[in-house]
Amino acid sequence: MGFQVKEIQVRGTQHPQHKISYKEQKTKDIQREDGHRVSEEEYWEKYYEYGDVHYEWNNGILEEKPVSDYEAYLMSFWFTSLIHHFLDTYPIAKVIGLEMGFRLNLSKKVTIRKPDIGVILNSNSIGIKNRDRTFQGIVDMCIEILSDSTRKEIERDTKAKKQEYCQIKVKEYYVLDRKQNHTAFYHLASSGRYNKIKPTKDS
Repeated sequence: MGFQVKEIQVRGTQHPQHKISYKEQKTKDIQREDGHRVSEEEYWEKYYEYGDVHYEWNNGILEEKPVSDYEAYLMSFWFTSLIHHFLDTYPIAKVIGLEMGFRLNLSKKVTIRKPDIGVILNSNSIGIKNRDRTFQGIVDMCIEILSDSTRKEIERDTKAKKQEYCQIKVKEYYVLDRKQNHTAFYHLASSGRYNKIKPTKDS
């Protein structure tokens, strides 16, 4: 890990010369591979953790998670802060982020998603440990900060992931849109479908 450094002599003075590290080379290798087909084994080995480019995996296809703008970051930070303030009073769950993913074994395909914010209830049958790099169960609440650079990105968050999370029985799914065009809050009903959570008068 990190840089490999060697000392070179220049006019009687030693200077560090940085060589490209293995991780940096991996980052270079996986740039611009959105849409490429890779096996699940290759995804976990090569694409799950490496580099500044973050990928999800959709039934054999790499899907790059777009870079957010600053306004989206502020919204994410604000919402995460709300969750943490709630959990400080009612410690009923743990929050995950930092590109931590989980595997969705769906009826007709398999995907690996990395929600922008995830909440795992203490009552979840599969807990999460401090050194886990992925969650082995089903996240109880998934929150996506809408990526709206393209129509494809919008539909991925508002349609594709909604269908996947509903099918895998994620209890709640929120889409946060800084422009407020696609913001939505869903709760899994007893019917197995998502119902919109309607704001109350006090909201």
